Amino acid sequence: MEMVQQDFQGKKISVEDLLGKYQQINPEKTWWDTVKGLATEEPQLSPLYFILARFWVQSLGPQVAVKSLSAWISLLVFPRVYWLCWELFRSASVGWMAVTIVAVGPFHVLYGQEARPYMMFAVLVLLSNAILLRAIALQKSPATFKSTSKLSKAVWSIYAIALS
Repeated sequence: MEMVQQDFQGKKISVEDLLGKYQQINPEKTWWDTVKGLATEEPQLSPLYFILARFWVQSLGPQVAVKSLSAWISLLVFPRVYWLCWELFRSASVGWMAVTIVAVGPFHVLYGQEARPYMMFAVLVLLSNAILLRAIALQKSPATFKSTSKLSKAVWSIYAIALS
């Protein structure tokens, strides 16, 4: 919205001017301004990804960091898929097969390159499902539940945090 208000007023603008202005972090704005801007302009998006992206760009520079954060986050999908398959089927071969399918699947390949929070959402969904299955498994066995009630509470707490 800021770009539309400032730059599209009938004047010609060069690509270099736009890239120089909007591919850099505005030093006058803080991470809190990012959260407030998202709340007013894109309320359906979680601010966590954009806060991470801001710090990522500040530490690595805009040329390297634009899509690399999503790529790094997309790598976290593989261990989460394996863990979820382990919790569901208790089979290493099923886990490796699922990791292979995800690695070549179009969803993962395309959205892993996007500078958007899609892969972070995928990681959180896989993580929360695996944690839920683990918590249910811990609660089902009475001997384990009695001896590890603190562990069970910790797993349920992590599950609640992953959902939020």
